Amino acid sequence: MKATRIRAHCPRCRHDQNFVRGKVNHGLHLFLTLATFGLWGICWISTTIGMHFRPWRCQHCGWHKPDFDISQSKREPLSTTPALADPPQQGKG
Repeated sequence: MKATRIRAHCPRCRHDQNFVRGKVNHGLHLFLTLATFGLWGICWISTTIGMHFRPWRCQHCGWHKPDFDISQSKREPLSTTPALADPPQQGKG
C-alpha cells in the first residue's frame, strides 16, 4: 500500500508526529476479487470505506484526527513539571 506522510499535531501524543494516509491499490483488489470469484470484494469495500472515514493515522499512537490548525502558542508545553517561581535562598546559619 502506498502512503502519503505529513507532520501535524497529535492531540493524544500532545506533540507533533508523522501522520500517514494510505492509498487503496484498486488494481490489486480487482484482481483478487476476480480470482476469488467476488469473495475478496468484501475486503475491498471495507478497506475503501475505512480509508474514506479515517484517512490519516498517527505513526506513534494510531490516533486518526490530526490537528492541522493548532498554533504554537495554544499547544501544551512538553514539560509537565512546574517551574519554580524563586530559586531557593542560601541562608547564613
